[in-house]
Parts: sequence; C-alpha cells; structure tokens
Amino acid sequence: MGILNADYTLFPDTVSCADLVQANLTLCAAPDIVSNPADIVLLLDRSGSMYGTPLCALKTGVKQFLSILDTSNMGQIGGGSSVSIVTFSDTAIQETPFLTATDTLCQAVDAIVAEGATNHTAGFATAVSLLEHHTERQKIIVLFTDGQSSVGSCVSAITDDAKAQGILIYGILLQSDFCTETPQASDWVTQPSSDYLFVAPTAQDLETRFADLAKNMVQTGASHVHIMCSVSDVFSVSELLPSKGSIQPLSNNRYLWYLDTLGETDTECASLQIKLQYIGTTATKVQPLTQITYQDSQQHNVTFPLQTLSVRCPYEVGSCPETVSFCIEPNQSQVSYDLGHFDVQHFGTILECSLTLRQVRPNHRTALALILTETDHTGATHPRGFQTFTIPAHNQPCPQDIVCNHIRFILPALPLSDETVQNCQPRNLHMQVLAHNIDTAFHCDTE
Repeated sequence: MGILNADYTLFPDTVSCADLVQANLTLCAAPDIVSNPADIVLLLDRSGSMYGTPLCALKTGVKQFLSILDTSNMGQIGGGSSVSIVTFSDTAIQETPFLTATDTLCQAVDAIVAEGATNHTAGFATAVSLLEHHTERQKIIVLFTDGQSSVGSCVSAITDDAKAQGILIYGILLQSDFCTETPQASDWVTQPSSDYLFVAPTAQDLETRFADLAKNMVQTGASHVHIMCSVSDVFSVSELLPSKGSIQPLSNNRYLWYLDTLGETDTECASLQIKLQYIGTTATKVQPLTQITYQDSQQHNVTFPLQTLSVRCPYEVGSCPETVSFCIEPNQSQVSYDLGHFDVQHFGTILECSLTLRQVRPNHRTALALILTETDHTGATHPRGFQTFTIPAHNQPCPQDIVCNHIRFILPALPLSDETVQNCQPRNLHMQVLAHNIDTAFHCDTE
C-alpha cells in the first residue's frame, strides 16, 4: 500500500507577536498486498450513463488494475490476496466470488452491460456484506462511478459503518455532473479524501487512475525515510517531539526527521510536533516551515503542502528616532535652532481627556491616576498609557468639584495588515480612574 497519507497542519492559524504555534507533520504507511494479503471488492457502476466510451474505458482500466496486482506475471494475484467484482445499477450483483485468477476476473469485466439507474446504496451494502463474512485479512473496497445516486439513500450510514470496521474505501470518479458539485463520494471514502478519492477528467484518464491505485497497493511500506524541514528565520524552535524516529539539527535552521521503517508489517503512522515562537516584530503572513522534502528507499512520491500563518501584532516596534545634537553658548537668554526636515512615519493619535473630581474636601490634596487600555479585533487587551497627578488642595470653606482638563495620551498607530487600514477602523479604548486623598487630619501623639 505504500504511503497512505502525508499531512501538515498548524495550530492555531493566527497568532500575535511572540506567541507559540505548533506545526504537526503526520505520515502513514502500510505494507503491500503481497506481504499483507487483502480481500478487494471492485464496486463498479454499470448504470445507463456508462454506455459506450465510458464503459469501454472502465473495462480497460479494471483489466490494467488486475494485471498490476499480478506481480508474478503468472495470471494470479500475488501474496494470497483476492478480488471480487460487484456491479450496480438499479440493484447490485456479485459478478464473481473472491478469486485470484486474473483471466476469470477479466472475463467477468468484459461481460458487464450498461443499463438502468444508479444505486450506490445497494452496491455498498453488497460489498460490505461480502467483506464482513469473509476472512480476517485487510479489507478494501474500490468504488468506480460516474453519476449521482438516483435510487436508494443513506449511503454514508453504510460507508461510515464499514470504515468503523477497518474497511478501506477508495473511490475513482469519472468527471460528470457528479463532480461539478461537492462530491458525496468525498464522505464515503476513507479520510482524508484527498488520498483516497481520484477524479478522472475524461474516460481516457480512467486507465491511468486505476493503474495509479494498483501501483500504490503493491508498494511496500517505507524504509530509511528522510524528511527535511526548513524553518523560517522569523521563528525560533522551542521543541521537537517525534512519535517515532529521531531528529537531527542541521545548519541554517534546518532539521532532519529520520525513520528507519514505517508500515512494513502493518498500517502505521508517525508524527512530528514542532513548537515554534514568532520572533519577528511586524504583522504579516508567513510560512513557518519554508520547505519540506521527502525521500525513502522505495522512492515514494510524497508532498507536504506548505501552510501559511497570520501574525497580528498589537503594534510595530520601530527603530529609535534619529538624535539631533546642538549646544547653547553661555549667557544666551534666547536660542533659535532649526532641527531640519522629518517625515511623518506613523499615524499616531493624541487623546485629550477631562474629568471632574466630585466634592473634594478643603485643605486636602488628591492623588489621581488614569490607566488607558485598548481591545483589538481579536479581543486581546493591550496597555496604552498610565498617568498620575497630585491635585492641589483648595481652601474654600465647603467641599468643591474640581475640574481636571487637558490630560493627554499619545496612542501608537495600529499596524498595517490585510484587514486593518490606518485610521479607517474604530479603536476600542478603556479608561480606569483612581482617586484618593493624600492629606488627613489624623495626628498620632507619641508623648
């Protein structure tokens, strides 16, 4: 069976500056049907829409499939594996029992006639029933179809139960109306559907799809696996946790994940968890792993699609402003100096607040503090400013309201990103005010 699945995921897919993200690589492999025999049901659509060229292409593709399983070229499926052919239209028919003789199976394929509606329910029910009552070897269904179900219902209930029993379900679809919408078959096959569902754009492509699937079934599990990962310079690696194999650090932020064997005697999966921290200072979209390459002794063709992460920082850290130095000569009471030309680099905002302290008692100074925070679009809160004041005491005979004006804060500019444009989005600010008396009439007499 060779490599069954190669997957790469990121969690979460959006982080803030200095946050951690986990990259997960998963690889699953299984032994071939020669060393690990399988019972295979070829579940073939013979509905009326298959008449003519599609049916001829199907027969050619299935016979090519059977010839590849004949690894010894002796007219027998190797390793003790066997194949049964089931066809369906309005109803399903078991065309052959489980056989190893490829000539007999090919004769049954040649006898298929296209007619009737499309009943996937009947087809899967028959195929699953045959496998349930057969041997304890690994069990596989290979579905071929070119149309949506027109008869029957609840296909997913049957396929979900089959997959729960450990039956692998592959699907080959001939491009038609069935494939112009989200294919129902993507739910029927073993997950992930990208590894178990194959689409043939034309009838001529059917032979290639059947051949590719057969070649996969006669490939052995992987050995001497080398997976090379390159980490972006704006991330630091905090932890590498392989479920199997070993990790070797290489130069230039690259790492080698080595597996001696995988899936040589039974279906087996291995995973690598890479914990990364964003060490950049700007909001951006970035690929934490910039390159992932695969190599093994069996020369399997394996690709891990690269993933992109969104980084949103509360503000961008800029460089310190340029310093302008000048001198004042002794005894100069007034000095004028031109500081030069400067570009406006950030769209900062000046916030000016006022407040009233209610009923302040006479002859009491007041301590006043203001704490300013901001909530961003993700719900995270960020500090924006803190100011303290001492409000002088008044000497009026009664408590007075004291008005405090011109309390200013300078807000940093929001970072530019795909979703935020400077000064075009509302900013959610929060102010906390603390005030209490400094002076008290209490006197402690120590005599």
